[in-house]
Amino acid sequence: MACETLTFYNHLWCPKSQSIHLALKASKVPHKTIEVPANGKDHVCSESERSEPALETKDQKSRNYREVIEFLQLIAKDPLKRSKQERILQHFVHHILPYFEKSVILSSPREGLDLFIEALSFIENELISSCGKYFGGSHPGVVDYGLFPYLDKIGKWIPAFEPNECPRVQSWVKSMRQHPLVTNVLSQDDAVEHLKSYSQSLNSS
Repeated sequence: MACETLTFYNHLWCPKSQSIHLALKASKVPHKTIEVPANGKDHVCSESERSEPALETKDQKSRNYREVIEFLQLIAKDPLKRSKQERILQHFVHHILPYFEKSVILSSPREGLDLFIEALSFIENELISSCGKYFGGSHPGVVDYGLFPYLDKIGKWIPAFEPNECPRVQSWVKSMRQHPLVTNVLSQDDAVEHLKSYSQSLNSS
């Protein structure tokens, strides 16, 4: 994906959009940002052919998260790190993200939440084996930015962890929430307002 012609469609409360936003800020990849209205029916999260793409170049439009993580992986310059990051991100997409969506979006939130927490044991073990408090070591990397916007919704869009559930994940989420880049990108007043409104709509549904 040619970064010099990259357009990012930013939907403030969408976890996929937040992942891209964090990665772009961290990597300083040249791009143009277009803000997507919060009330748009075909927003960046819908992944339909009618929706705005998440990322766009002259020759390519990326709508789904699988395509987005391909872009996130390109940011990692170290081949060894890229291989590990690809493995973690691909596992998340195929084996964890569906349960997040089931617990938040679909019709079986309790079942989805139980399976989501169970599936996070993979992420817990990856953090235990990492050389630092982040997946990227002592500093956040592509995996941290790719996963955080989803796991950050635990306790916001879905019920909070129990104290004994995934303690390393809980510690990592706390560290990410306090990281300067994250607070700068995700704590803007308008983004917070959208997140609050969306969380309330989920709780009342």
